Amino acid sequence: MDAEEAAGLTAALKPALAVPHHYAFHSGRLGDRMLTKGDQDPRHYADAVARIAPEIPVRLVLPGTPVVVP
Repeated sequence: MDAEEAAGLTAALKPALAVPHHYAFHSGRLGDRMLTKGDQDPRHYADAVARIAPEIPVRLVLPGTPVVVP
């Protein structure tokens, strides 16, 4: 799932808050580039949500950071 697809799913689910967290994980350099085409920048997801579902807030946090959901 790329950032646009994830934003579409977020729009369908309508969460109170979206926190992208899979960006902290990867399948290795070769795996990210050739197999999973992993995107290591959560800002791409945040930008896509802002376009597709601007009413849903997105919070970018570092791994291990506690998040309080309203």
